Amino acid sequence: MIPILGALLGTLAESGLGLLSSAIQAKGKEVVENTLGVKIPDNPTPADVEKLRELQYQHEERLIELGIEKAKLEMAELELLAKAAQAMPTTSQTAGRRICLATLGCQRTSVLCR
Repeated sequence: MIPILGALLGTLAESGLGLLSSAIQAKGKEVVENTLGVKIPDNPTPADVEKLRELQYQHEERLIELGIEKAKLEMAELELLAKAAQAMPTTSQTAGRRICLATLGCQRTSVLCR
């Protein structure tokens, strides 16, 4: 995570704007800014925090939807990984061979199955 974004997320969470922080983590700062219709400063002042709090309440439903979308994608990914893991041969069957995990959505394509 980019340090500036990490600091912003921490500030938002500490200020009681956890929903806003979660939505940024889920979809990215730009998507949330477009949803709210404002630019979110990297280092919000107390006045910025109050404005963001107001916007969080006004757009609460959409911010929750963004988090749900992310959760659904994560669940689908986990289901795919679980199915693929069930279909994989056991360790004794793969001894000495390398397995391509690209079909599992893994970024590494030549790692030994663990």
